Parts: sequence; C-alpha cells; structure tokens
Amino acid sequence: MKKAITISVITIIGLLLAVLIFLSIRSSRIVYNNDNAIGNSAGNLNNGGLFCEYNDKIYFANPYDYNKLYVMNSDCTNAMKLNDDSVASINVCGSYIYYVKNNFKQETIGTIFRGQLFGVYRCNLNGESLKALYDSLSGTIALSGNSLYYQHYSDTTPLAFHKVDIAGKKDTKISDTPYSPACVHNGTIYFSDPVGKHNILSYDTKTDKTSVLYDCNSYLADVENGYAYYIDLSKNYSLVRLNTSNKTLELLSVSYTHLRAHETDSYLVCRLLLEKKKMPSSA
Repeated sequence: MKKAITISVITIIGLLLAVLIFLSIRSSRIVYNNDNAIGNSAGNLNNGGLFCEYNDKIYFANPYDYNKLYVMNSDCTNAMKLNDDSVASINVCGSYIYYVKNNFKQETIGTIFRGQLFGVYRCNLNGESLKALYDSLSGTIALSGNSLYYQHYSDTTPLAFHKVDIAGKKDTKISDTPYSPACVHNGTIYFSDPVGKHNILSYDTKTDKTSVLYDCNSYLADVENGYAYYIDLSKNYSLVRLNTSNKTLELLSVSYTHLRAHETDSYLVCRLLLEKKKMPSSA
C-alpha cells in the first residue's frame, strides 16, 4: 500500500514538473508578426516616438514622470504606469512593446535626441518580461515584420543602420550610412538620404536592396498610400507631396519646419490633455 502511495506521489510530482516546464517554454516562446507589420507611424517616430496608438490604447512616455512608460485608453482615460524605464522611439505590435531607453536628465525632458538614447528593448504589453535586444548606444528604432531596424553606435562606426530580429538572436549591419528607419510602409523603409543630395530612398526589407525613389533635396520623407510627403530643402523648407506614380508635386505649405504628417487626432488631443492636466507621477 505504501509503495503504491509513493508511486502515486512521484507520478503527481512528475506531472506537475512537466506542466511547469511546458508553461515556462510556452511563456518564453516568441509570438511573431505578419511580414507587413509596423510598430508606429513615421510622424510619431520622427518626433521622438514618445506616443504610439495601438488597439484603442495609447502607449506613451509620460513627461510628468521622467518619460516613464505609460498606457491609457484612446480617449485619454485610465492612465497607468507600465514600468520604470524612461523611454523613446516606442513601437507596439502584436504581443509586445519595443523601445529605446532614454537616459533621462531633467534639463532634456521631452527632447527628441540629445545623445542619451540607449539599447533596443522588448517587453510584454503589460510592461513585464523585459528583454534587451541590443544594449549599447542607439537612435531611432522602427518595427517592420519581425525585425527592428535601428541606428546603431559603435567605436568604429559612430552611427550605422542595423536590424535585429524581435527574438534578439541575430543582429545585422545593413549600411554604414546612418539611415533613419522611421517610415515603414508595406515592407519597405523610406528615408531621406542623409548624405549627398538627400534623395528619397527606399529599402526593401525582403531583398535588402536600397534604391532611389525620387531625385530631390528632401528632409524627413514619409511615404504612405501612393504619396511621399517631405520637406523640400530647395524650396525654402516647404512641405510638399509627391505622387509616386506619376511624379507630380504639390506644394502643401510654405516654410513648414517639421513634418507631422501622421499625427492622429487622438495623439494631438491626448498631448494637449497631458499638458493641461499635469499628470501625477504614478497611476
């Protein structure tokens, strides 16, 4: 009888261990995106990526709590802190939040780039299970499919264009040129060439090929639904729109100094509410 009880206890313990191992493996398994997934709009990322709207939630760096990671409803209610990281370049898609750490200083709060951005990080939508995908100085990051494209710093190349898969297993240098990955559309990254004439370039994430989309003197190019929006440095910093099919140009605004082509109504309203309410430091 005692032997039977002992065998039963061992069996139960074995089953419990098997269940725990299964749950552990399942919880650590990466949930992948479709190939055309993106993490934020170009307008938001070009302005520091301090906000990201996803599935009726707004994930944001709270300027009244040292730019720490928060989430709230799309109507700007029920704000809640997710973790204590000071963040920028926020991307959200599927099961994860991606961001760079913003090594906060009181005198630079709310700034887009002051040399303090660090790493590439992934966490769950509740702010937990943080994982470093890259752990040194960085710049803007953007999600395309299952890779994060980012500006990478090193001693040999001060600023380069890299990608790392969302599992953090493979990091690849794409170019020594410091391209900005902010604008992602249908598996292609568009950017203004930071060297030379500043043409609008396209980078195909599937073929790793870079080509010229349009010959112009551009800044902060943003391509969406058949149009390219950019600041034309040759036209007194005017905001223009290019039809990418027939290459016709439209002048949208004269001397427009900063492109915010993709700011949503929710983004603008919530930013105003945050400034008005002066949110407390904890939820």
